[in-house]
Amino acid sequence: MAILSTLQPLRPLLTLRGRSPTTLSILNLKLRPRPTKLLFNHPKRPIHSSPTSSRLTPQSLFTILLGANLLPFSLYWYSQLTQSRPLLSWLEKNFLLTPSSAPATYLTSGFFHTSPFHLAFNMLTLRALVDILALTSSAAAAPVLLATHLAGIVAGSVAMRTIGPLAPDAPSGSRRAGLGASGGVSALLVAAALRAPGFPVNVMFIPINIPLAVVAGGYLLFDARFANDSGSTIGHAAHLGGGVVGAAAWLLLLRGR
Repeated sequence: MAILSTLQPLRPLLTLRGRSPTTLSILNLKLRPRPTKLLFNHPKRPIHSSPTSSRLTPQSLFTILLGANLLPFSLYWYSQLTQSRPLLSWLEKNFLLTPSSAPATYLTSGFFHTSPFHLAFNMLTLRALVDILALTSSAAAAPVLLATHLAGIVAGSVAMRTIGPLAPDAPSGSRRAGLGASGGVSALLVAAALRAPGFPVNVMFIPINIPLAVVAGGYLLFDARFANDSGSTIGHAAHLGGGVVGAAAWLLLLRGR
C-alpha cells in the first residue's frame, strides 16, 4: 500500500516478474524451486485438480485479480486524460483509504493504483507468489489464496488506521490516502515464506541464493522500523497487517500440506 499526500503515487523500487510455474524472476532475480520438492511432475497441472476441488486454478485467480486491479487503474487514467472531475471524485470516494472514508474502502483500496509502476510491482509480485504457493502446497487452492489475499488487504487497511499514518493520533498534515494491493501481497509473501522458507532466491547483484524466508523477514523488519514514519510514502503498517494474516493462513491452512 502506498501513501499519497496529493494523489501522487509511489514509484516502487523493485519489480517481481513470474515467468512460469517453475521459473520466476524479480527484476533480474531468479527464483528456481528445487525439483525434488515439487509436488507434481507436470508444471502446468494444478495441484488441487481432484474432482471435488475448485475448478478455478491459482493462475486463473491471478488473472481475475489482475483484471479487478486494471479496471479502476484504467478509470483513473481516463479521468486524467479527459479531465473528468466527477469520475475522479467517485474514485477517490470509493477506492481511497482516508481517515473519513467509508468502511468499504478497507477492501476496495486494495484494488486501486494510480502509478503504472506501483501496479506492475504488486501484480507481478502477486503472480510469482501465487505460483510459489501452488508449487509448494497442495492446500493452496484458489479459494484459499483469494481469502488470504483479501483478508491481507483488510488487515493492512486496519493497521494503517490504527498504528500507521492514518491513525487518529497520527500527526496531522496534508491530505493523506492509502491505496494499493500491498497488504494482500504481503499476506501471500509471508504465507509462502513460512510454507517454503528455503525456496531459493537469487537476488540481483548478490551472487548467492537467499532463502525466501530471509527476503520476507528483511522486508518485514524494514516495515517495522518505519511503520510510524509520518513522512514515508510507503504503507509499512499495511505490510505488517498483511503479514499477520499470511502467518495465520499458513498456521491454519497451509502448514504441513
